[in-house]
Amino acid sequence: MSVTFWIPAAETKPVQEECLCGGGWAECPHCHGKGTLEYRESMAPTLNLGNVNARSIIDLIGLPDDQLVGQVEGAEIGTARQRILAARNMTRKRRVALRDTIEYGGAGTGHCRVVECGYTDEQVLDRLSCLDAVLAWAQEHQMKVSWS
Repeated sequence: MSVTFWIPAAETKPVQEECLCGGGWAECPHCHGKGTLEYRESMAPTLNLGNVNARSIIDLIGLPDDQLVGQVEGAEIGTARQRILAARNMTRKRRVALRDTIEYGGAGTGHCRVVECGYTDEQVLDRLSCLDAVLAWAQEHQMKVSWS
């Protein structure tokens, strides 16, 4: 599962790319045998995060949400960007979003091996920068940001 931060009212552009089937399969559910995929892509930046990582970032900057669904607009965008700036510049603020990698199970345990990837300070900083780009675009174009 994942959470995408996007700008619903942003203009889109047509995109065309080669289908993985190469057009050689008439029943392809994606291209229907044409060999190319056609869809529309937002002209605004977007950010997609796994649920746990999205929760960490949402909580870190205090975005309003209900079960990883929410939106901000107007002055709320400015407030969110100020919180991102503070988090990017103060290591102690980012600590709440950090996680160590955990591995358990595997050979000899009778259970499958499970690895829960960590979330490093570098990764948190990168995600904050990406989210700030989405918010900045929305602020500049006077649009709202949604996530779900």
